Amino acid sequence: MMQSISIDRTYLTFIFPFSYQQLKRKQLIDHLEQDQFIFFDLEDESLEDTFYPDGLRISHEEMGQYFYPFMEEKLFPQRGNKEGFFRFSKNIRKEGCLHTPLKNMSFELVSLDVWVCPANIGMITTRVKLADDVLLSDVLHFIQYFRVLEPQLEEEKGATIELEGLYEHFYDLLHLNLLPYFRDYLVEYVDIKQYGGIVPFFEDERMFTSAYLETEQVLDATQLYRTGQVDSYTEDGQPFISSTNTDYIKEYIDEHVHVRWAPHAYTVVSNQIFGHVTNQEYGERLQAKRAFFGTAYCNLILHYFYKVILLKLSFEHSEISWEKDKFIVDELIEQITKFSSKYYFDEVCVRNEGREMSGLLRKQFRIETQYLSIKESLNDLYRTLEDQSDKRQNQLLFMLTIFSMISGIYGMNLIIEDWKNGLSLSEIKKYNFYEWISFSLALTGIFLSLILVTQFVYKGIARKVKIYLRARKR
Repeated sequence: MMQSISIDRTYLTFIFPFSYQQLKRKQLIDHLEQDQFIFFDLEDESLEDTFYPDGLRISHEEMGQYFYPFMEEKLFPQRGNKEGFFRFSKNIRKEGCLHTPLKNMSFELVSLDVWVCPANIGMITTRVKLADDVLLSDVLHFIQYFRVLEPQLEEEKGATIELEGLYEHFYDLLHLNLLPYFRDYLVEYVDIKQYGGIVPFFEDERMFTSAYLETEQVLDATQLYRTGQVDSYTEDGQPFISSTNTDYIKEYIDEHVHVRWAPHAYTVVSNQIFGHVTNQEYGERLQAKRAFFGTAYCNLILHYFYKVILLKLSFEHSEISWEKDKFIVDELIEQITKFSSKYYFDEVCVRNEGREMSGLLRKQFRIETQYLSIKESLNDLYRTLEDQSDKRQNQLLFMLTIFSMISGIYGMNLIIEDWKNGLSLSEIKKYNFYEWISFSLALTGIFLSLILVTQFVYKGIARKVKIYLRARKR
C-alpha cells in the first residue's frame, strides 16, 4: 500500500483571476482602501512582516533586486503611476474549517491580496495556513476542494467552507463575506453562465494553487508526482495516485520539477499547482519560505498574468463578428502590441534561479505558444478584414471611374446651364436623347454622393457608440 509522507507545516496561496471594468478602476481602488486594504509600497519597510503567517519577514530590498529595473517599476509601481501591477493587501487572520465527505480540516485564512493589473485584469490571492503535522494526502485533499470556485464534477461536490458562516464553495465565501462589493466592478459576459458570466476565459473552474510544504521525510518521485497532479484520496480514504507507470512518472518529473536543490528541495510546476516541497535544514528552509512569499510569489503573479491576458485575448478574438467588429480587431491588436512592448519580456529576473523558474512557468503555462498563436491569428484576421475593405473600396472606385468616364464623354455641362434659374418641368421635356443621359448621370451622381457621405457619417458615429458601450462594459 502506498504511504503518504507527513507534512510539518503547510502554507497555501490560491489565485482567482477576474476582469474588472476599466472605467471603474479608480472606484475599485477607493473601495478597497475604504475596506482597509493597504497599498503595497516596496519602499514601506513596515509592511515587510504585515501580511504573512507566523511573523515571517520578507525583505522588500531583496524583492526589488530580484527583477530587472524595467520589470521592477511595473511590478512595484509608485502610487502616482498609471500603469503597472497595483497590489492591495489586507490581514484577515480568521479560523475556518473545510468540511468534506471524507474529513474535516481546520485552517487559518491569513490575508488577501487584490492585484489591479493592466488590461483590466485583476487577481485575488488568498493566503491560507493549515494545521501542523498533517499528511501530504490531507494537504492535497484540502487543495482539491478549497480551490473549487463552483463544483461541477461529482468528486468536487459535498464540501462546505465554515468561516463566520457556512458556504457551499469558495466563490460564495468570496463575494458574500470577504469581498461582498467586488462583483460591482466586474466585466459581465452576458452570454456566459460561468460564475455569473465574469470569467469565461478562466480554466478548469478551479483556482491555481501555490503551496509551500515542509517535511522531515525523504522526498520521492511518487509524492512529487502526486503533488503536481493534486492526487489526494480514493473514495475509501486511501492515498490516490493517477498513474502506476514508473516510466511515465519519471517523464513527468523531468518535465515538471525543478531539481536545482535536490535531493532536499523540489519545486513542482503544473497547470494546477506551483509547489515547493523541502526537508532542508532550518536556515535554508527559512530562506526558501521567504522566497515563497516574496520573490517567487511575484514571479508567479507576473507569469500567471501573462497566461490570463493571453487567454482573455483568445476568448475575445473567438467572439468577434467578422462583418461588424473590425474596431474590436483594431483594439485587440492594440492590446497585444501594448502587452508585448510594455510587459512581456523573455527575461524578467536577474538571478539564475529566477530565470530557471521563469522558464519552467512559461513552459507549463504555454505562454510562448499562446502568445505567438493569438498574435498570428489577429494579424491574419486583420489582413482578411483589410482585404475585404480594399475589395469594397476597389469596387466603389471602379463604379466611380466608369461614372466619371461616361460623364466626361457626354458632358454634364449640357444641362447645367438650365439649372441656374431653377429646374422646370417644361425645360426637361425639351431635352433630347443625349441631354436625358446627362440629366440622369447628374442626378445619379448627386444621389450616390449623398448615400456615400451619409454612410460614412453613420459608420463613424456607430463606431464611436460601439467603442463607448464596449468601454462601459469593460
